[in-house]
Amino acid sequence: MTARASSVEPAFATVLSDLAEKRASIDAAVSSAGNRLMRCVGDMNRNSALFEALPREIRSVEMDQACRDISSIGDRAQEITSAFGRERETMDELWRALAASVSPIADLQRSVKMIGILSVNARVVAAELGQVEGFEVFTVDIDRLSREAGVTVSRFSDLFGRLRGDLRAVIEKRQTFETAHSATLTGLGDKLAMHLERVEDRRRSAADMGQRTGETVRQISARIGSVVLSLQSGDRMRQRIEHVEQALSAGHSAGMDPGHATGLPGRHVLAIAGLQADQLQAAVDEYDAEMASAEDALAGLARDALDMVRSAAALTGKSKGAQDGPIAALAKELHQAISLLRRCATERTHLDALAERMASAVAELLAHVEVVQNVEAEMRILSLNATVKCAQLGSRGRALNVVAQQLRDLTMETVASAEAAVEALRACAGVTARIRADASGDLAREIVGIEAAAQSAVERIAGIEQRTSEAVQTLETEGPDMARTLKEAAADIKAGRVCAAELADQANRLASPDDDHVPMEGDELVAALLETLDLLRKGYTMEDERRIHDAFTARVAEKRAGMDR
Repeated sequence: MTARASSVEPAFATVLSDLAEKRASIDAAVSSAGNRLMRCVGDMNRNSALFEALPREIRSVEMDQACRDISSIGDRAQEITSAFGRERETMDELWRALAASVSPIADLQRSVKMIGILSVNARVVAAELGQVEGFEVFTVDIDRLSREAGVTVSRFSDLFGRLRGDLRAVIEKRQTFETAHSATLTGLGDKLAMHLERVEDRRRSAADMGQRTGETVRQISARIGSVVLSLQSGDRMRQRIEHVEQALSAGHSAGMDPGHATGLPGRHVLAIAGLQADQLQAAVDEYDAEMASAEDALAGLARDALDMVRSAAALTGKSKGAQDGPIAALAKELHQAISLLRRCATERTHLDALAERMASAVAELLAHVEVVQNVEAEMRILSLNATVKCAQLGSRGRALNVVAQQLRDLTMETVASAEAAVEALRACAGVTARIRADASGDLAREIVGIEAAAQSAVERIAGIEQRTSEAVQTLETEGPDMARTLKEAAADIKAGRVCAAELADQANRLASPDDDHVPMEGDELVAALLETLDLLRKGYTMEDERRIHDAFTARVAEKRAGMDR
């Protein structure tokens, strides 16, 4: 028996060496796979956080407000278009009021001109009469008054002409502007609404993509976590190999020193080797089954990771970047809209400036009319005095009386013309007052505010677009790396399975040619074997090991019982 025990010793040494080597290789493969997977989980969680943040930001109150701010620009453009229509009517009314002043002012000019002619006639008649007391004052005063009226009316006419020219220029400029831009202003709201709808589609797509991708990444991460947990079977495998090594080491020592107090004959050593063959084969089978599942899972996860990357890119429209997508189109449209609104503000400023000039000019014109009216009052008194003086002269004063009568007639015409001019100018003043009351230098300031709000809104939307693009780009960069890491982890597991499969060969080498490995020798030897088996059982840490061990022990006991019978 001693010789037989010695004959198996070299085989045990080889098996033990191979077990240690394979155990280290399996442990390294599992550790490498675990490290890769933990790194991959970290990358997955980081990507998941990126995508899960997108829907919250996209659907935020601030984003909704940004879109409303942009939409309000179209509404404001429509209001400005309507205001331009009202202003056009006001300018037309002002033009008509000025036009109504043309005729009375022309009459006033003619009357003043006739007074000048009459002044010359008065001097001629007075010269024919010779030295008549009082008449020199008449001729001097009528000359003075006619000159004063002439100068005033000349200034009046010049100012009135400039005023009409200013109004005509503003009206023509406004007409040119409206002809060029009224259709654009009217359709601005619809165009912005169309671009906003495209942006809204983009928002919905990005939110959907972010939510789906975030969920997918988290699911993949959770499934990787499950695989990581399954790698605990590697630890169980290591422990079971170690237990086999410990048992074989004990059996190896027993075979080398059969005279030892606890030594066992070679047949018993072979029996223990057979038990370890069972343990090793069971460990290999369990490990291979669990690791095959993990390997398949990782291969599937690698495919899922790549599919996720493709889906994310497709959902965001990878070909439509920030430079040519709906946000860029909206920003361009807004830029044009703000530029147009600025021009509207400039046009309104021109009207406001005209209203200021007209208010000042109308006040000056009315002052000129007042001067003419004062001149007319003096002329009326002058003509009455001349009439009285002519009556005193009798037939000698008849010619001068005709002049005085003409002067009275002209002053009456001047009064009528002046009153008509005043009425027309007051109508102009009323229209001008309305323009000034509606004046909005506020429009320019409002457009500055609109521009700031629009810019802020576009920046907020573009910021989300940029972060969405960056998240997708990150996923596109890291996704293939994560898939590659998963494949490498699967390769590690496969390498571990190959090592485990090679252990099955060692299990075959350990197996005894006897079916039951049970010794036939006496009670003391069997009791020693059972004692050794009991010691081995105490070293087990897993129920499967105990189950296999107990089945073997039961066969020993059954065999022994059969021998006793």
